[in-house]
Amino acid sequence: MQNDEQVPVPTLSSDAPGQPIPIAPPPGEKKKRIRRTKAQLEADRKAEAAQQGEPTPESEQAAKEAAAALSLTFKAVGAVIAAKRGDHWKLEQVECDSLGAAWAAVLAPYLEKYGQAVPIVGALAVTWSVAQSRISEDQRRAAIKRAQATQDERPPAVPPSVPS
Repeated sequence: MQNDEQVPVPTLSSDAPGQPIPIAPPPGEKKKRIRRTKAQLEADRKAEAAQQGEPTPESEQAAKEAAAALSLTFKAVGAVIAAKRGDHWKLEQVECDSLGAAWAAVLAPYLEKYGQAVPIVGALAVTWSVAQSRISEDQRRAAIKRAQATQDERPPAVPPSVPS
């Protein structure tokens, strides 16, 4: 088996480069120190903390607010469902707080970017749970009307004749 392709090899020279390659600044020349403001230092610290996933005071506050909003959402949704399905769906405050904290932890990476949407999502969830029970009732009533209309269209059933 012969391989006609050749691997290209660079041409190497044993000559030294024309100028020295600078590794350090020339002696006697001081490197100018870059001074940053407190705002720049704080912004750098926040960016580094965000990259490493460390919580900042702002993100901790946002997480607490999100947990409270989610807790209220679970409480409201539970109450609406309990009114329709029974008291076993009513959530205790401890359950709502636990669910709110758990979901706030899941949503924590997104809170800085989308944190303002948490109350909106809560409002949508409550609105859906209220509207859904009424939609279900409409569907139930429509099914009853269809069944009655179908029954009215059928001729009355004639009992089979029994030979005497």
